[in-house]
Amino acid sequence: MNYLGQFPVKVNQHFSASPEELNALVNACAFFYEYFSGDDICMSDWKDVARDEHLERYKQLASKFAQV
Repeated sequence: MNYLGQFPVKVNQHFSASPEELNALVNACAFFYEYFSGDDICMSDWKDVARDEHLERYKQLASKFAQV
């Protein structure tokens, strides 16, 4: 994946998210932060989250963001 940096101009985008999409967003951001923060990550906690999630939703959500 290429690092795209920041947009050269300020862009305001809006999108709507269902409660399920919002939950997926929160989980994705929390996992990203925990994984890359340098702290020890407890993968067993995240395996439980992944087991309870419909993982295809994350791919669909990423596509939705890319089209905004």
